[in-house]
Amino acid sequence: MTQTTTILWSRRTPAQVTRFILLCGMTLLLISGVCSPHNVAAAFDCAAQTQIPRAECEALVSLYTSTGGENWSDSPENNWNRTSTPCNWSDVTCVGGHVSAIQRREKQLQGTIPDLSALTYLAWLYLSENHLHGPLPSSMTTMSRLYGLDLSHNQLSGEIPELLALTNLMGLDLSHNQFSGDMPQIFTLSALQMLDLSHNHLGGTLLHLASNLQVQEKLSYLDLSHNQMQGSVEVLCTWDNLRWLYLSNNRMMGTIPPCFRQLAPLDRLELGHNGFSASDPDVLAFLTAHDPDWSDTQTIPPRTSQPCQCPAAASRCAGLQYATPPMEATTRSAMPPPPVVPTPLRHPQPLTRLWTAPWSWD
Repeated sequence: MTQTTTILWSRRTPAQVTRFILLCGMTLLLISGVCSPHNVAAAFDCAAQTQIPRAECEALVSLYTSTGGENWSDSPENNWNRTSTPCNWSDVTCVGGHVSAIQRREKQLQGTIPDLSALTYLAWLYLSENHLHGPLPSSMTTMSRLYGLDLSHNQLSGEIPELLALTNLMGLDLSHNQFSGDMPQIFTLSALQMLDLSHNHLGGTLLHLASNLQVQEKLSYLDLSHNQMQGSVEVLCTWDNLRWLYLSNNRMMGTIPPCFRQLAPLDRLELGHNGFSASDPDVLAFLTAHDPDWSDTQTIPPRTSQPCQCPAAASRCAGLQYATPPMEATTRSAMPPPPVVPTPLRHPQPLTRLWTAPWSWD
């Protein structure tokens, strides 16, 4: 066999031998995957960079791999997982040798959100308008330095975990997802000024949402529309800092009390598609001024002989008599455009003061 092989090789021209060697080399590269651009990115070693702590770098790599980074709309030009300077990866901001902001909005992220708790200095996280699914990781509830969190317009599901440790959080947008269960508690979120949980499957009452005086004093924007909220609005009478209030398309009911007129600073109010009623002339004038069509879509209060048409969690409304309002979608007028840098949660222009908060920590 060896003699035959030697004879065959002796009949080859130098050019043929060269082509054969190159062909073998390319075959080995393809088999090993070295030629694959995806594997080049996956081979990134956080130990080779010096800009940020290794644990923070590995958290960024985890975000990349868990959300299909090689298929992001701006890959591979964004440099994620490719260069040894993670602070220069697209939409990553570092301050003082730590990751302080990540903005991957509308970049075709697909997958689940990994554990990002190693990003202990992260102040801003914007992953909205992507294709993220699964639950909100419980590790995110420990990221106490977050100022703004926007995960809206995804397919996230499950219950929203308690966010009581996020005491610096000023803006939270989890709207347009598939979250279920009761509204999360925000008792200790004393810095919160903007909360948007609309377009989910959340139940509970406003009383369950918050009873902390500091929250009431600072919260300016509250959107809980298109959910399965129950109960009345009386708890809001003392929230005199509210300027934007959206409660439409829920299962709320009851007579709107006279104290509701104390919300005079309101710039926008939407109460449609619930079971509200009002009889006080001053309240009616207030509602007409702020939400002229509020009464057009309210259900007629049922007689006491009618059965309770409660949601699945009927234990929360035992003995309650109310009719389930229609859940047709309504289109809210477009909000003014947000500031450019940093990309904020969607909120009215007057709330841009939220995004001037410091980006570093003492």
